[in-house]
Amino acid sequence: MKKKIILNYLPPADTDMPSAALSILKSFMQSNGFETEIKYWNLTLNKLLSDLDSNSTATAQVRLIPYCYYISQQHNDNDSINRIKVNLQALKPSWITTSEKNYTEWLETAKSNIYRIINQELDKIDFENVLIFGLSSKFYQWIPGIILAEEIKKRKPEIKIVIGGFESSFGAIEILKTSLHIDFAIWGEGEYPLLNLCQQIHSNIIDYNTISRLAYRNQAQNIITTHAFSQYLNFEEYLYPEYSDYVEQSGKNPSKIPINLIRGCSWKKCKFCNYSHGYKYRERTPENVLEEIQFMNEKYGTEYFIFVDNDIIGLDISRFEKMLDLLIEYLSKKNKMLTFWGEFIIHPELNMNIYKKLSLAGFSQVSAGYEAISENILKKMNKSNTLAHNILLIKGLQKAGVKCPVNLIKGVPDETEADVIQSIENLKYFRFYFSNPQFSLNHLLGFFNLKKEAKYFKQLSEEEKTKYDNNTIASNLPSDLIKDRFNLFGYNKNAVTNEKLWQYYSIIEDHYTTKKYSYKINESEGIYYYVEYCNEILLKKIIFDEQEYINTLKFCNDKVQSFENLSNHLQEKHKKISNQRIIEILQNLKQEYLLYFNNDYSTIVSIIEI
Repeated sequence: MKKKIILNYLPPADTDMPSAALSILKSFMQSNGFETEIKYWNLTLNKLLSDLDSNSTATAQVRLIPYCYYISQQHNDNDSINRIKVNLQALKPSWITTSEKNYTEWLETAKSNIYRIINQELDKIDFENVLIFGLSSKFYQWIPGIILAEEIKKRKPEIKIVIGGFESSFGAIEILKTSLHIDFAIWGEGEYPLLNLCQQIHSNIIDYNTISRLAYRNQAQNIITTHAFSQYLNFEEYLYPEYSDYVEQSGKNPSKIPINLIRGCSWKKCKFCNYSHGYKYRERTPENVLEEIQFMNEKYGTEYFIFVDNDIIGLDISRFEKMLDLLIEYLSKKNKMLTFWGEFIIHPELNMNIYKKLSLAGFSQVSAGYEAISENILKKMNKSNTLAHNILLIKGLQKAGVKCPVNLIKGVPDETEADVIQSIENLKYFRFYFSNPQFSLNHLLGFFNLKKEAKYFKQLSEEEKTKYDNNTIASNLPSDLIKDRFNLFGYNKNAVTNEKLWQYYSIIEDHYTTKKYSYKINESEGIYYYVEYCNEILLKKIIFDEQEYINTLKFCNDKVQSFENLSNHLQEKHKKISNQRIIEILQNLKQEYLLYFNNDYSTIVSIIEI
């Protein structure tokens, strides 16, 4: 009885790293008795783009152009075909003048090559031994996936095809409407739904309604979705991912290896986010994570590890700090030079010491959920971090030498003029960080992207949603392909409400990035002398001859503090100091942009170091 599962990893996925999700899935299915293979189609198909861009820099939009053209041709959609050609011209305008290539000819050749490569590879597969083909929707892989599914069904119409990786049932339902060649779709975590599906198909005892988070067609061809309750992959006895298919098909050991540390989201409250549906929150132990890193390093010689979670810190900051301590100890004892990358939610208990440990543990770069420098916008988005936490993040990482590109989201639905103006005014708190020698701060402005699973989606009227209509990948596909556009895509507005103010913001930030703000602090006989410069030109001098000011700045230097903590600390050092006096000190320091606090004094942080 056939029991082989073929999982397919498609463009636009990167080729320099094996699939985290499919590799874990392979280990899980094999541990449950199903022979499983991962076919890395992206290793071959991404080469079709050699004329456009190198694999390391091509975006998903660029990599998907040939597949969007393939599908648009099938649908005879001249509008999307013309948009694709213009998109291609914008990428390669030199072809216009040099006659180096014809755009239509290039697209037709790419289309023919896709068909040829897919069928050449399918010729190598013994279909009689295959139980099911698995596709991933991640990174828009569903676009080449529906082309592959069609070619598979041409060869063996009765073979089953499942696709997973959707954030919610909306995407799972929509893909079954989009492609009649795909039989099943799974949303949320896929291990147990796929196992139960394969067990039923293998035994020929079918009751799809008992399988969790599954969309399928019944005998009347109506799409049915099942319940969301299921078992979840055990993180206490974690299975290591299986990378042999990547090594065999690429002919080399992976230059990067993905590490899965946490499933789900510890916060789940950001109004713009679509992540966390169908995921149960849990964390691996620091010891277990280190064991996997050590095993993979010894097996493959790989020295670069990517934590693929949206948050490597999680609920418990002490667990994260223990992981850093274990990594630091391992690197020191083994004299290893490993490099790590990860992203995290800015935890309220982060401090300068933990940022230093990130560097010592081998993190050369991280990504953090920063999103705004307006307290109002952070609250509206329901972020867990405040402006004070964002300031400490930049201050701490710069001191530790860990790079961290940060994004600002402009155009959230409830953004006001006052919010953008507040962002502009708050730039001054970051003035010393724009020209730091370790890495220079540069806020990357990105448009708010509206997704169906996000809390903002429910907040908007149907009329307001129509204004969100900008997605280049979606516009490169036939208009009749997708019935409900928000089920498979997120969209930006073409025009942000406060765009003019954001243009002013960029001009003002440019001032800070082109000027070198710096300061010096000298102490003599208990008196501190503060001097601030711009491009070595003196801006101001402040003499701190009252120790309360220095103690305030020092206490708020390493960690974001509350007023209560600060008050307790200062009253230990200055017995008669009143809360009114502390507020006066804080306000004076804030007026000089040497310290920041929010409206209720619940988060306070020093801008400078003493």
